[in-house]
Amino acid sequence: MLNLRTWLFNKGLQFLAHVDEPLYTPIMSMANAWLRFRDSEHEVSLGPLNADKTFYVIRELPSSVGLAGWYDRVVGYMARAERKGWIPVIQPPPQDDASRDVGDWYSYFTAPSPYSLEDVLKSKHVIFAVTQAVVYKRYNRREIEKRHRIGRLIPPRSEILAFLEARAREMLSEMPAGRRVGAYYRGTDYRKHGNWCPVGHAAVLDVPDWCDRLNAVLSRWGITSDGGREMFIVTEEQEALDAIRERFPNAHFVQKERFSNFQFGACLPQQRLPRTSAFENNRLYLLDLYILSQCDYLVGTINGGFLMALNWNGNAYKGVHVLDTGTS
Repeated sequence: MLNLRTWLFNKGLQFLAHVDEPLYTPIMSMANAWLRFRDSEHEVSLGPLNADKTFYVIRELPSSVGLAGWYDRVVGYMARAERKGWIPVIQPPPQDDASRDVGDWYSYFTAPSPYSLEDVLKSKHVIFAVTQAVVYKRYNRREIEKRHRIGRLIPPRSEILAFLEARAREMLSEMPAGRRVGAYYRGTDYRKHGNWCPVGHAAVLDVPDWCDRLNAVLSRWGITSDGGREMFIVTEEQEALDAIRERFPNAHFVQKERFSNFQFGACLPQQRLPRTSAFENNRLYLLDLYILSQCDYLVGTINGGFLMALNWNGNAYKGVHVLDTGTS
């Protein structure tokens, strides 16, 4: 029974990855309604405070979900709270040795409301959010507009935002204005390898194929590449970056430690770099995504980071091209 359930779940993910509007929204609404019913999302009373308010407690996800996944799901929960007139509050998970150096939501982003969790846990009307179904997998302009608006309510912490703005300004000044192309190559744990078979994610292209497709998209946009001087490359794979730079030697990228000879069989958020803390790696990942969001064009496959850049940009790109590679 367990294997059958897993097989059906995987097939469902593959199906949803290809569904677009107008079917996507009603299908996902029904899926999330079922999850809320199954997991009994209901109101509880924890004390006498704030009797005129209803709080929606968003519990952070396990360590298998990365920073962009945290963000994307929090925005989705906040959209539900907005529809219902509830006040969203984020409850960080208990810190253990595995998560302490990663930090929690408040290590990177601001609170979605002025109420503290301590106050909420003494309040009369409280609802604890349950697991939501997978987030959207398509370039959906209506969804992005909504998520951009909601995302502005939870900006990065002031010191994180100052870091992102300063470094992005420096990087973008080296690229030709009006022709800046953000290009995202995601690999590592999205690859099939032995018994490791991720499901529902975009299939990983070999670097030469990815570069060929990128050139074709640039040509369609009327951009003649100057050795990649107009490009900002995002990838977590050092070998991939080296190969991309052979094709585009003038391309720009954030100088940081990347994964090399990735160990398959565990999801990327659970991996650790030898010399860079998990917090610093996340901070630099946010920098990657912030610079992507400030470019004029965006190319890549759908993943959490790509969606986060889309959400931060808010449909301001001159052009967006999603590489359709199929799903794993």
